[in-house]
Amino acid sequence: LTPLQNLKTDMLNDNLVYLGSRPYKLGTMGGTQEFNGDDDFRGSNPPDALSINYYMKKRHIFGDMYVEVYNPEGEMIKKLPAGKRKGINRVEWRMLMKKPKVPSSVQLLGWAMVGPSYPPGEYLVKIIKNKDTIQGTVTVEYDDNPHHTPADRDERYKYLMKAYNMLQDLAFLDNQITAIRDQAKSKADSAKGGLNKKLVSLSDEMAALRLKIVATREGRITGEERLREKIGNIYGGLLGYQGRPTQSQIDGLKELEDEMKTYQDQVDHAVQDVLPGLNKKLEKTGLKPFKLTDKKTFLEKESA
Repeated sequence: LTPLQNLKTDMLNDNLVYLGSRPYKLGTMGGTQEFNGDDDFRGSNPPDALSINYYMKKRHIFGDMYVEVYNPEGEMIKKLPAGKRKGINRVEWRMLMKKPKVPSSVQLLGWAMVGPSYPPGEYLVKIIKNKDTIQGTVTVEYDDNPHHTPADRDERYKYLMKAYNMLQDLAFLDNQITAIRDQAKSKADSAKGGLNKKLVSLSDEMAALRLKIVATREGRITGEERLREKIGNIYGGLLGYQGRPTQSQIDGLKELEDEMKTYQDQVDHAVQDVLPGLNKKLEKTGLKPFKLTDKKTFLEKESA
């Protein structure tokens, strides 16, 4: 950290200076440690979070003050509340991405409740105080682990993110399927003749397709696994192990990716080729057309 006697030369408006952070080691776990024996000792490990440190000559009272974190590609990935007290402030950032979106189901996908850690690299930190900004960098590294090389851990991260993104893509696919299914069924109640038959057929087709991607049996142990559960199991295995992925995990993701593409092709056909014609007929009969959420909006929407 910057020696305190040198703070004044780096201060913003003679009040704020960025002190930096010690390199953060991915894989370091926080918590309490105990030694039971003749000499009793209790103590805490370092927190499982990256610490952003800065010095304030005066307490900040009026106006906004917050911390922004940017990844090595220059994208803002986190906004944190800033400490505003006089003296040294420490803002902790748990370097976890948002949990992946997954298709809704009666079955819980436990591993999907946790997002991956951000990868090693140099992260830009901006401390914003009203109209003023001061910035610096923090370094993220792998922890020292004799069992897994950095190359192995890079490979693991590559496939972890592949599984993460596949879950997100599958969640959006499920959103499209359920939207088409439900809207087609609802509109069929007000339509007549050939239009009614087409809407009922489309709703049934989407309902059958959804049965292939998510488990639908209720109960704690059903043995039912669909695409959602299979991808989730590989994601969980990669999330819980810091070493190189197994060949079965790599091959499994490729097979599941190919399977998901066949379902995506069916939905794309419905969206691009079937819905436009149905929408024209719906408008002629005074019924509202199909309305689907785009992927960007879906992924940005917070889970309930």
